[in-house]
Amino acid sequence: MPLRGAQIGWSRPLAPASETHNMPFRNLIDGGSFAPEALTVMYEAFDLAWAEVASEYGNDPTRTEFARSALAQAILSAAEEDPTEAVRLKTAALEAFATRNQGKS
Repeated sequence: MPLRGAQIGWSRPLAPASETHNMPFRNLIDGGSFAPEALTVMYEAFDLAWAEVASEYGNDPTRTEFARSALAQAILSAAEEDPTEAVRLKTAALEAFATRNQGKS
């Protein structure tokens, strides 16, 4: 049986494997060194940011997963400075994400 968040000391339990809520983000931070509070803020920032751009990616799973991974990377980059405010992380990540994706469709 895989370990759950409470079993490994995280304040936020991990979602079931079937939940794809913010999976690209989890894959990127696996083995990282962020405090549980920072992870909670980063998850929230990812969810807020994805809610703003998800409709731009339609139903193409490959395109959606690529965009989600790029957004997760933008969140991680923004979190290196100060991972304490979800709205600030979301805003910084969306700006980086938009700049990175200019001219791409």
